Amino acid sequence: MIYTYEQAKPKLRLRGRTMEDPERGGLYINWSTAGVELRFCGTRLSVQMEAISNIAEWDPGSPEEFPCLAVIDEEDRILRRMTVHPEDERIELFSSEKAQDRTLKIIKMSENTRGRIRLIAFEIEGELLPLPEKKKNPLIEVIGDSITCGYGNEAPGPEEHFIPEHENGWETYGARAARAVGADWSLVCTSGIALASWLVDPGFLTPHFAMEEQYPYTDRHTSDLRGLPNPEWDFASHHADVVVINLGTNDATQVAFSDDQAAMEKRFSEHYSAFIRTVRRLNGPETYIVCALGPMDYYLYEVIRDCVNEYRKETDDPKVSCFKFGHTNAMAEGYGGDMHPSMKTHERMGRELAEYLEKIFVGW
Repeated sequence: MIYTYEQAKPKLRLRGRTMEDPERGGLYINWSTAGVELRFCGTRLSVQMEAISNIAEWDPGSPEEFPCLAVIDEEDRILRRMTVHPEDERIELFSSEKAQDRTLKIIKMSENTRGRIRLIAFEIEGELLPLPEKKKNPLIEVIGDSITCGYGNEAPGPEEHFIPEHENGWETYGARAARAVGADWSLVCTSGIALASWLVDPGFLTPHFAMEEQYPYTDRHTSDLRGLPNPEWDFASHHADVVVINLGTNDATQVAFSDDQAAMEKRFSEHYSAFIRTVRRLNGPETYIVCALGPMDYYLYEVIRDCVNEYRKETDDPKVSCFKFGHTNAMAEGYGGDMHPSMKTHERMGRELAEYLEKIFVGW
């Protein structure tokens, strides 16, 4: 039986920031670890989709890139991973000789802007069933750059350049920390992204949007690419208990190369302080905000720390704090692609963040 996304929607559980296409129908699952959860009883599950290959908008000479998917089981184990190409209109995700009652997640493993996916329909030899009741877990949203996306975390070594197949969003530090404390999570991250819009510079291979221009929206990258309306994200319906901001690494690159570093640091400070206020306004007063940095570059850490201290002094807001990841241990952890954090580094960062969350959020 074939269920269009619209027909299946009442029985699906959406994960992360997803976006419906009002013109073509279907659901975009473009952000790292965004996707859907479904339950069915049957012998086969396939998905119809549109895979949108990508040549980095800010680097037209880069190779074509394709999105990567994973099927996750009830125990959060990866059953299958695949790269999806534009000609792959239908992909089999599960098969069994005997009918089984299964609850599975279809998850985007690679990041937004490096290949996109629109889910169109589900083909089931069997029946789509309502999902079992789920305990409401806390929600952690992690905002970041390539580090948060898992850039190159499965690459053999630092000499490897980016390919989507080396990016495992499911095992990034943010996802690991969330699972460790029993929380759900959402990743809003793009490789190369700066926090401050005035630092967007194609000469530095940065995306067209800085995070301060992207964060309020569901998926501004894809909306512009496909000529769609640009909906704001529904923060009220997806209330984040914690927002972790790990930004400043890419801003630091340009600040450090400036002829007037003091002026650049001051300007970054103004944008970072404004972004804290944006995150607070959009998420409400109950959300904890963790302003983090690491593990690659700490040039702007003191600036970020001062922003947090000043904000707390001005607002008397006790739910904003600063956190510093430990630096990459090259001898013990090695490096991933292009000197990015390896899987060992993500494991350690996940533990560090989980321990920090458990200390400041009593009762988790």
